[in-house]
Order: sequence, then structure tokens, then C-alpha cells
Amino acid sequence: MEEVQRRTLAFQQLQVGVDLIEGKRKGNGHLGQTKELEEKRKALAELRQSIARLVEELQQLGVEVKDLSMGLIDFLAVRDGHEVYLCWRVGESKVEWWHSLEGGFSARQRL
Repeated sequence: MEEVQRRTLAFQQLQVGVDLIEGKRKGNGHLGQTKELEEKRKALAELRQSIARLVEELQQLGVEVKDLSMGLIDFLAVRDGHEVYLCWRVGESKVEWWHSLEGGFSARQRL
């Protein structure tokens, strides 16, 4: 998830650069920075694909990725005879939280 989070941040920063170039192009009516824009768009597509591959790997392990920027994941477990989600995010040293299937991050409780 740390790698997903790093790539997501890089994607967001690169998208800001693309948006700035596109905004300038629309505002001044000429097509400057075409090569730079093409390179950034290609890099965005590559990052998007690499993030998707990492997320797919996690999903194959039974992990549900909830928030790429936060590095937040859930995975199913049984607690007191009921299905719940165990909840973890980047920066936490271990899994210490859970919430109901209907609840989300704000509803999580300590194990």
C-alpha cells in the first residue's frame, strides 16, 4: 500500500502539471508545450496502469482498497459471529481496528 500511495501522489502531482499546461493552451489559443504535454499524458497513463496492477494484486489477496491517497484497506473477518471489516492504513504498525460492513473509516473501533 505504501507503493500504491507513492504512485497515487505522483499521479496527482503529474495531473496538476497536465491541467496547468492544458489551461494555458486554452487561455492563450496556441498549442505550445505539445511535446511536454504528450510526455506527461503518457506518464499519467503508465502510472494509472501500474496503480491498477498493484490494486489488483491486493484484491487477489482478499484486500479491499478503500482510499488510495490514505493508503486505506479493509478485509473481511468474523467478529463475535458477524462478518466485519478489519481496517488498516499506511502508517499503522498493525491491524488494530474494525468496523461493520455498512460502516466506514469514521465508524471504526479498536479491536
